[in-house]
Amino acid sequence: MDQINKFSLPATILIGCIILGGFYYASEANKQASIEKQQQIDLQTKTATADNIDLQTKCADLANGYNTKNGGSTNGGNSDGYFSHWNKSLNKCFVEYSEEIGNDGKGNINIEFRLADAIGGTRYADIVWTIPNEDKPGICDLYPSGINIDS
Repeated sequence: MDQINKFSLPATILIGCIILGGFYYASEANKQASIEKQQQIDLQTKTATADNIDLQTKCADLANGYNTKNGGSTNGGNSDGYFSHWNKSLNKCFVEYSEEIGNDGKGNINIEFRLADAIGGTRYADIVWTIPNEDKPGICDLYPSGINIDS
């Protein structure tokens, strides 16, 4: 019986160390997997951001070409200019360009805005905004088009 008691304490310590070592190993493996997963997410985010910036840059170039091709000025972002927008979910490059189309003879200023797809050439809407020369609210007329002006 004494021999059993002599070996039971070391055996208990050994079994306890094996169990604790197993838990420690599992927690370290879990930490490593979590770190690797976070690094992968960070890499995907950086790649997606770089791709999105690249698409926005290409869209801006396409919008500039579209605007110039359709008689717009080259003042990007200004009056008588254009704005571009890459819509990731629709996979489309939109261009909104405007020009002052002059005075209507009554002292009112008319500005026309057009919304189009810079890649496909579809013009979605024309908006004419009339700014009266008096203290009256402006008038906005929307003309949906949905026509492809490149064909």
